[in-house]
Amino acid sequence: MILTFHIKKVNSKYKWLMDFKRLITGMFFTGFLISLQAQEKSNYYVICNKQNNATLNEKMLKEILYGEVAYWPSGEIINLVLYKSTSPESKKFAESFFGGSVINVQKHWLSLVFQGRAAQPPLFFETTSEIINYVETSQNAIAVIFSGPWDKIKIMELEK
Repeated sequence: MILTFHIKKVNSKYKWLMDFKRLITGMFFTGFLISLQAQEKSNYYVICNKQNNATLNEKMLKEILYGEVAYWPSGEIINLVLYKSTSPESKKFAESFFGGSVINVQKHWLSLVFQGRAAQPPLFFETTSEIINYVETSQNAIAVIFSGPWDKIKIMELEK
């Protein structure tokens, strides 16, 4: 009986150490998962038609994706191309640029359209190949993709 009491006393004496270990382990894995998410978010490519000579920085890209900028510097209207909500890539896009779900992207664009603030709503395609085919034929198109064949389109490098 005394031995059992002693073990319980030792366990309760070092309980804070076990809780501390759990806390540190949890923080480590949370940090690891956040870094994986950040790494995943950065694996995108901004594409446009090969004849488009416009330059962008990250701020301008976000303004285009959010519908705040609708015209290229040349004055031509931007044809924004996005993934359909049923596409697997739409979730990656939503997490990368809208910080959430595909529904957030839909709500945002529906709100702009119904308020009359969208000069032109985006075009939606199911697959990356459909997006690339459209961008190849439309000089004013811009899209964000996560993979693809690169021979038909131009990858825009974002200025810092």
